[in-house]
Amino acid sequence: MTLLPRSLTGRLLAGGAILIGIAVIVAAIAIGLILQRFVVGQIDQRLDSTINDVAAHLSVIDGNLALSARGEAPDFMRPNSGWYWQAQDQPNSLHSQSLQDNIEVDTPKFDWRMLLTGNAIPAHATGRHGEDLHGRMKTVSVGGKSISIVATAPQAAIVRPLWEALSSLLLCLGALAAALLGGLLLQVRIGLRPLRHLQAKVSDVISGHEQSVPADQPTELSLLAGELNTLIAQNRERLQAARLQSANLAHSLKTPLAALSLATAEIKRPELHALVEKMQANIKHHLGRARSSSKAYVGAPNLSVRPQIEEMVHVLEKLNAARQIAYTIDCPADLIIACDASDFTEMMGNLLDNAFKWAKGEIRVRVRQRQTSTVFEIANDGMRLSPDQMAEIVQPGKRLDETVPGDGFGLAIVVDLAALYGGQLSLSASDLGGLQATITLPYR
Repeated sequence: MTLLPRSLTGRLLAGGAILIGIAVIVAAIAIGLILQRFVVGQIDQRLDSTINDVAAHLSVIDGNLALSARGEAPDFMRPNSGWYWQAQDQPNSLHSQSLQDNIEVDTPKFDWRMLLTGNAIPAHATGRHGEDLHGRMKTVSVGGKSISIVATAPQAAIVRPLWEALSSLLLCLGALAAALLGGLLLQVRIGLRPLRHLQAKVSDVISGHEQSVPADQPTELSLLAGELNTLIAQNRERLQAARLQSANLAHSLKTPLAALSLATAEIKRPELHALVEKMQANIKHHLGRARSSSKAYVGAPNLSVRPQIEEMVHVLEKLNAARQIAYTIDCPADLIIACDASDFTEMMGNLLDNAFKWAKGEIRVRVRQRQTSTVFEIANDGMRLSPDQMAEIVQPGKRLDETVPGDGFGLAIVVDLAALYGGQLSLSASDLGGLQATITLPYR
């Protein structure tokens, strides 16, 4: 199981957010270290200045350390402030007014910088209450004696300004990260827009509004667009070949079966003649399925629905003129669907033919558009059927009344054709009194 999101947008955003987070964290650490070095440097300068000033005023009188008058900074005068200085020559020592007792100084590590420059070196000291002190230490020669001078500052003198600077810095870095994430989101949306455009064009090909994907695509998608167009062209060529094979098969079987039908009629073998007719109906049914499956392809042409229905109804009205069947057609004049004309004619023709065949005097055709589908309803006032009978008549070769002309494959063909377009056929009782057949075809 992968932890990456399934969408490209999610992956790009997740990857960018991780990189931005890492960059912000690294920047915060690096800037924090730089700020710490800057703050410590400022403290060290002050402590070094104090050490040098104390060293300049030290003297040895009668073997004892003495300090001439000098100005003391306020922090070094406030008791227990952590700002201390101490000059020590065992057993004698001098210290600032802020220091109530001697401070303990850890033995500093050897530092070559003191040998080269003569400057103070870092030192760690501990106050009288055990608090850690940041210190600087320098050894000077006064009156022939080696005097160790230490100046310290409290850790708060480093931590407080460093935290104040870092808190502002973190807010700025957070704002910068948010701005970068917003820019990343905008960049991803703009960068993936050609993919969404290509998806829309592929949908247009599927729905029949376009015959191919535009070749004018960004460099990264131009090869994909070319491959899609090649695939669509190959699909059309193969479907045309399948149609031709179906037609050739129908032609090759039609004549022998017709001759066989005549022969069985002449020898007066009704059971053989019925078997031949059933073979002809079966071949017609399966060839129709093969032909329809080759037509339900990507890029089916647009079809204007109402003229097709009106033409079929007018033809059937003339064929059933003696019965004087009334009809109504409720269909939007501008309704267009993505369907092959012969497939639509076969589906609607079978249902309308059944409606005229079984109607007593009235037929209603109604077409409705829904949000994701088109619904065709053909109702008549003829014979009512039970649910079991409705389920039976959609089976290939099933007929409820053998006295009525037909081969029993009409509704089965409609079911197959509707399924090829992602739709379905359903039968129900009509409010006119007979049967209602409903075809639902989804938008393609």
